[in-house]
Amino acid sequence: MVIKAHKNPLFVEDSVRMMLNNFHDKYNGKLSDNAVITSRVDSFESIHPHNAFAESTATFSDLRGWFEK
Repeated sequence: MVIKAHKNPLFVEDSVRMMLNNFHDKYNGKLSDNAVITSRVDSFESIHPHNAFAESTATFSDLRGWFEK
């Protein structure tokens, strides 16, 4: 997993977007439109004086709007 992550670095917001897209693909048709999904990534930086994080909370209806275009 670590080697794969190093070969394909992502910004934290891209990681959150990818998780939500994968969640949408896996659970589409299995959850109601008003189901709420929260996705969060924390990146503990070793070379920067700060950490990075991204978080998104959305309904399944929102995910459909984002990923079914």
